[in-house]
Amino acid sequence: MATLQELENALVNADKAGDTEAAQTLAQAILQARQVGSQGKGASGSFAPQGGASGQWQPEKPSGFRRGFLDDPITGLRQLGAETEIAALLAPDWARKTKQSIQSDEQAYQAARGENGMDWPRLGGQMINPVNLGLAALTKTPPGASLPMRMGMSGVGGAMMGWVAPVYGDATREGQAAAGGVGGVVAAPIAGGVARVVKPKVDPNVALLRKEGITPSLGQHFGDSVAKIEDKAASIPILGDILNMSRGKSLDELNLAVYNRALAPVGMKHSGKLGQAGVSEVRRKLSDGYKMTLSGLKMKPDNQFTTELTSLNGEVAQMMPAEQNIWARMMARLNSRTKAGEIDQDTLKTIHTTLDEVTDGLRRDGSFEKVELADTFDALRSSLNEAVKRNNPQRQAALSKLDDAWANYSILRDAAFQAEKRKGGGLITPSDLESAVVAHAKRDASKALAKGRITEGQGRMQDLSTAALRVLPSQYPDSGTTGRALFAAGGVAGLTNPSTLPYALSAFAASTPYMPGGRTLASWMASGRQGQIPGLLSDVIRRSPALAAPIAPSMIYGLD
Repeated sequence: MATLQELENALVNADKAGDTEAAQTLAQAILQARQVGSQGKGASGSFAPQGGASGQWQPEKPSGFRRGFLDDPITGLRQLGAETEIAALLAPDWARKTKQSIQSDEQAYQAARGENGMDWPRLGGQMINPVNLGLAALTKTPPGASLPMRMGMSGVGGAMMGWVAPVYGDATREGQAAAGGVGGVVAAPIAGGVARVVKPKVDPNVALLRKEGITPSLGQHFGDSVAKIEDKAASIPILGDILNMSRGKSLDELNLAVYNRALAPVGMKHSGKLGQAGVSEVRRKLSDGYKMTLSGLKMKPDNQFTTELTSLNGEVAQMMPAEQNIWARMMARLNSRTKAGEIDQDTLKTIHTTLDEVTDGLRRDGSFEKVELADTFDALRSSLNEAVKRNNPQRQAALSKLDDAWANYSILRDAAFQAEKRKGGGLITPSDLESAVVAHAKRDASKALAKGRITEGQGRMQDLSTAALRVLPSQYPDSGTTGRALFAAGGVAGLTNPSTLPYALSAFAASTPYMPGGRTLASWMASGRQGQIPGLLSDVIRRSPALAAPIAPSMIYGLD
């Protein structure tokens, strides 16, 4: 029986003699001997051959992953300990034997592999072994760190990994540390790019629009530079027509989002009609809600309402005679329906309906004087509603929700009026919505306070208008009627004409992210909305780029 020491010496001699077959057999014997010894078999560290009658070894390829994951970090720490001055001073024999054993063990492993080239399983184990994971966690950068900072910290982590890794053959510890540092620096920007692919960094404006049911185009997901390329592609036949239809669809979805924002406080949903019909539906639903909630209620004007009405009368007194006459007629109608100083439910409903019709007509006129009077009627409506709440506290919660919904509707209404002025058929654009948001803020508070709210982004529905203005098209693209006809004719012709078939197929392929179904899938993929796994994977990749550092010394010093 040969002892472990004798086997190791024989391996060194076989390696020097260039006897590959004998070296491989001896290497396998050493690995099996150590395995048997670790399991408590083979007394005194001796080794008895296993196998067939001839006593030949049965070669078994060693596990590269286990080598990198478990053996290398332990070996690296043992080697560092053996290289210290304390070890040389207090235990020189142990230090010498440990270093020799580590080198012969590596030779045995390489001989047992029986192949050249990169040891990928071992490299994979090295990248996630406990020591390297700990060093990567120690040198990770906080979220939002700059690229230079990430590269610097990754370089430090990589150098530390190279330093603690076991040194084999002609390699040096300093060289490994330098190679690891270079690997960490190079890996940082690559890891950041991979992380963005796995889970893209989504623009908060895009995220808000998606939450509201709006699907921006693929280019709009990735910012101005990509969106500009998409803008240029809009002029390409077939692709451009489909792209414009997709962008027009996103503006339709913006309209639906505003309708649903108006109805959300009262728990209602819009049916899907667009333009003037869609705006009218929202108004009708809210008006019906008021009528239902006002049923059985009465309102007796109190001191606060009287004071507010007196103030409004004073504002009207400063207007032109035509506007004063309109106001006076409305006040006369209101007073004529008041019985014994009290307004019943039917009168309240009539007042609401009349105020809606009058203010809509004034705003549709568009002149400064008429819009100013419409604002005054809106203030009257608000004062009336607050008085109703004070008189009927049991309905206060329901009326407050309706008032909140109506405030949202007033923004929708104003935006739709803007659209009508430019012959848009009531289909609002981001700029229409933004103008209405600013106008509402000015009506809802003093000019100074309104300016502060808008500047701070606190205006009603301003989050949606800002996101739409920054991401979505500024206006509806060409309807594409002619383009769709050319697309239909050219698409069929292109598929049947061998000379144009490649272009037609390319156009269809490029158009996929903008087609129904395809645009939703493309947005889903671009927004990183695939669940928790991409986020976790992205976090690991982004925060631990130095884990790629073991690649550098492996390639430079040939762990093969």
